[in-house]
Amino acid sequence: MKDTISCVDEYIQNILTPQLTPFLEDTSDIETIVHDVHLRLVDAISLWNEQEVRDTLFLPVTEEAMYYKPYAPIEIRCLVVLCIRNSLLETYASYPQDVIEDKHIPLFTGEAIQYFRNMDLGVASHHLLVRENNQFLLLKQNYPVAWNALHHLAFSKKRQTKFPPVEKEELMLEELENAEESTEIGKEVTSGMDATISPILASQLKSIEQGVPFFVDSFKYLTRHPEKLFLVLEFLLRKRSMFVSFNYLIANGEAHQRTTLQQPAFSQQAEEQIREKFFNHQGLSKRHQKILQFVSTYFQKTFRKKQRT
Repeated sequence: MKDTISCVDEYIQNILTPQLTPFLEDTSDIETIVHDVHLRLVDAISLWNEQEVRDTLFLPVTEEAMYYKPYAPIEIRCLVVLCIRNSLLETYASYPQDVIEDKHIPLFTGEAIQYFRNMDLGVASHHLLVRENNQFLLLKQNYPVAWNALHHLAFSKKRQTKFPPVEKEELMLEELENAEESTEIGKEVTSGMDATISPILASQLKSIEQGVPFFVDSFKYLTRHPEKLFLVLEFLLRKRSMFVSFNYLIANGEAHQRTTLQQPAFSQQAEEQIREKFFNHQGLSKRHQKILQFVSTYFQKTFRKKQRT
């Protein structure tokens, strides 16, 4: 049995690097992706036996991971989403780079799933010390309200749960100071790993001050950047607002999850897919369904407005 570092190194050297070579002429670009993926894998695998941490981290990527192929335990597929799909690989598969096309992404994720499903990561994790600045443990430390909500939902035996809220002062985001309120639901053409709060996202966040729920199709539709995701959740929950998607409703003190998670929208047909999803109420709690119906009125208005322009 290889230790964790050897498993990660073997994957990097024998699988990921050869996969990247045909797409990237500059070796520094390959090194950038490889270094990023390596750190993510080491930080995640070192926590493999800390189930409360691992499963909390995996909750936001589960809705995407469960549709990944080939078949493997959901934990393996979540690892691939968290550490490989949600890495700087995304930067080179997004505008303005676009050197790796969408059709090629399953080649990267599929090979990774095949590789790691054959590894006993529970045993392998014993060979690796948890880094002091482990990026995933820092999420727990820096975003306690968001972490608390995701943790309770991840370990709830029911699809809806109530739990003691974490009381913290509201977060202040500089990007919101000059932002205009907006209820428009859309996805910006940029890398999912962009860590910044864009003007469109800032406007949407500011609109919660008028009682408009913050809505996105899915976690990955908001961002693939883990810290940005936790920052937005922390901001919303400390504001006593909520995060609403087709699969989740999360607030500081309660959380709901759809019984059967819907697949996140694809970027090519996202708007049409989102419109159709509003009509599917299967597996939703009554509260989740009611809030989605409220959100849908804003989406329909936005869509009609776009059709007229």
